[in-house]
Amino acid sequence: MGNSPSSSNGTLTIVLDSPQTPNSNFIAGRTLTGSVYAQATNNINQVRVEAYITGKERTRVRYTETTSYTDSNGNRRTRHHTRYRNAERSIYRVNVNLGQVENVQAGSQFRFPFQIELPHDLPSSMYMARNGGYSLINYKFKAHVGGHHKVEQLFNVMSAPLSMQPVSNCQRYSIMLFQHG
Repeated sequence: MGNSPSSSNGTLTIVLDSPQTPNSNFIAGRTLTGSVYAQATNNINQVRVEAYITGKERTRVRYTETTSYTDSNGNRRTRHHTRYRNAERSIYRVNVNLGQVENVQAGSQFRFPFQIELPHDLPSSMYMARNGGYSLINYKFKAHVGGHHKVEQLFNVMSAPLSMQPVSNCQRYSIMLFQHG
C-alpha cells in the first residue's frame, strides 16, 4: 500500500506493513507499522517528516420535508422537498514526528519507520449507503514534509475481538419477560 505524489523538491511515499489478518484489516488495540519514504530531487536544508492518523465518521441523511398551502383557487396543495443533512466528526487523531535530516543532497533517499499502537476501542471501518444517504467510518495515515507536500493512505480497522474469558463474580438473576394465562 502506498502513494507517491511529487513536488519540485521530491517525492513522499507511505507504505503500511500488511496486517496479519485474512481480510487486510488492522485490528484495534494492535500496532500499525510501516514507513514513510522521502526522496529529494533538489538540495534542501532540512527534511522534517511529520505524520498523523485520523479516524472520521461521516453521515448523510436524506429526508422529505412536506409543506401544505392553499393555491390561488382555494385548493389545498402539498409540496414535498427532498433535503439532506450531513454530519462529520473526528473519532481519532494522533500526531507523530517521524524525524528530520539536515543538509539533504539531491537524489538522497530516506526511510522513516513508525510503530503506532491503535486504541483498543476504535470502531470498525464501515460504509453503508441506502436511499440517497450514507454512513461511513474511515481511517487515514497522513504524512507531510514541513506542513507541505502531503500524502495520505487509507486503511481499514476491525474492532478488537471480545474477550473469551469467563466473567467472574457474576450474579444470576431471573426475570419474567412474559406472563401467560
